[in-house]
Amino acid sequence: MIGCTKQKVRTMAQETEKGSILVEDKISYINTEYSYHKYLFHKIHPSLPRFRFDLYADSMFTVVDSIQISRERDSSVIQTIVSKLYDQPFIDFQDYNFDEYEDLVLACCHGGHGNMNYDIWLYDTVKSKFINNVELSNLVNPDVNYEKETIESNWSGGRNFHSHLEYKLDDEHLVLIEEQSESPIVKTNIAVKIECKLQNGKMDTVKIDTVKMEG
Repeated sequence: MIGCTKQKVRTMAQETEKGSILVEDKISYINTEYSYHKYLFHKIHPSLPRFRFDLYADSMFTVVDSIQISRERDSSVIQTIVSKLYDQPFIDFQDYNFDEYEDLVLACCHGGHGNMNYDIWLYDTVKSKFINNVELSNLVNPDVNYEKETIESNWSGGRNFHSHLEYKLDDEHLVLIEEQSESPIVKTNIAVKIECKLQNGKMDTVKIDTVKMEG
């Protein structure tokens, strides 16, 4: 998966396409005669034909400006996504709403301490298009826990300053169900660890600890 320490779990066996996808879980692109234009094919569900994703970038192919999506055997464009993508690989796929259709993940913003944001586009089976989910796109380092069917977000601000949040997706809206955070106490070598969980419809603190910071 694009980003930091993500474990990819695929919802289906992926086809191997010469020059396109996927070697050791990495996205690669098929070159065209133009340096600013590359594309790839990807099958997001066994019942659907493969999609073609055409990426248009600067002359060095370092910043992608737009993505055109079509079906493999149909040249007509289904939709065009305009977005500045700076981090390679620019595009990836993962099932964020547990409907067994892989969704579109676009590298968006790269912050400090390994923090990353992504534009996440959920595949809409009725509209046959990818629809941007603003709430998922606002998460830092989003990842999917398929076993628990939860969305996780991990944020770091430096030594002893980080958080882990876990969400359920309810009608494509995020519901926070668990939070673990650690933050230093100013002018001390002590950090506070707090754990909260959703109980009876509200977030309750279930555990508070202090730890001595090293170094």
